[in-house]
Amino acid sequence: MLALATGVGRIAIGRHWPLDVLVSYVVGFGLLSGLIWLYSAIRATGHRDRAERAILPPADAVD
Repeated sequence: MLALATGVGRIAIGRHWPLDVLVSYVVGFGLLSGLIWLYSAIRATGHRDRAERAILPPADAVD
């Protein structure tokens, strides 16, 4: 909400054009979405590796 209010305020005081603020919102949303996707992909990979280690016995224990 703070980012939205700041953008509107910047337009209201004449510091930025509306298109500037709109493009900033789009770029920010894209970066945030990409970081969320990357974070969830990394976490999913880590959980899969841990799950395999919990199921499979250690390599030296197999005869």
